[in-house]
Amino acid sequence: MLSLFSVNNMPCRCALNLCTLKYKGVLQPKKEQEIKDLYQQREEVQHAFFRQTAIYKKINKLAKQDTADKKKINVLNLSDQESLRDTIFAIYNDSITELRLQHPRLTDEDIIFLCLEKNNLPSSIIAYCFGSTNTQVINQRRYRLKERMAN
Repeated sequence: MLSLFSVNNMPCRCALNLCTLKYKGVLQPKKEQEIKDLYQQREEVQHAFFRQTAIYKKINKLAKQDTADKKKINVLNLSDQESLRDTIFAIYNDSITELRLQHPRLTDEDIIFLCLEKNNLPSSIIAYCFGSTNTQVINQRRYRLKERMAN
């Protein structure tokens, strides 16, 4: 039964629905945007921390090397790759946990690759991080990742 009390010349029941609609239509997207902004800020802080690490400085040196002679190109050795893995898993721990919940089929190398891509590193540098000079390896990884993340 509709009440005779009114708000702005509308019965209370209608006014309540209007308030509910306003909440769903205005406040909820605002909260969602705040959450997205916080995730973006967290990601920026993580990237900033990563860029200050010793392993990132080694990656920067790899990026600056002369690539004219493929035989003389340096890549990360196994101990540096392990250091990269440990660093990424320490800095991006929260993001990795969320990613694993969404996509449990991802391997550690997939996650490292995604973190390096999020740092806007070119394919050639990412290949060096995985011990290769061939960027085709990175293209294959992207393809496999799309398959794993789609399921």
